[in-house]
Amino acid sequence: MGYTHYWKTKRAFTEQEWAEMTKGTKKIIKNSNVPIGDGMGEGQPIITNKAIVLNGKGENAHESFYVSKKPIDFEFCKTALKPYDVVVCACLLLMQKILGNDAEIHSDGNMEGKDWAKGRELFEKVIKH
Repeated sequence: MGYTHYWKTKRAFTEQEWAEMTKGTKKIIKNSNVPIGDGMGEGQPIITNKAIVLNGKGENAHESFYVSKKPIDFEFCKTALKPYDVVVCACLLLMQKILGNDAEIHSDGNMEGKDWAKGRELFEKVIKH
């Protein structure tokens, strides 16, 4: 058990949507002031033309966050509320903004309440509506 976010995408991102997702993710990471690593919590986050893979860094890593350009039937990330949770929440909000009803997000936390407040604040600060 652990604090977890869950998502699926019903369709692939278009080229334009994926460009928006990768650009937005880079902005979120840059503005988060949270050390972000690759899926193993080392190095740098992986942001390619096919996938986004990130984690906290070092002892602040937990499970990797993975978003694919292709449809995802079911994916999850246990963040254990470690500092990188704010980045994961903001990236999920970005995915929802881009894909609309073609993305489904669920969380062990209250998405409208304090659990997601910092992630929502980061998303709104960085991603212009």
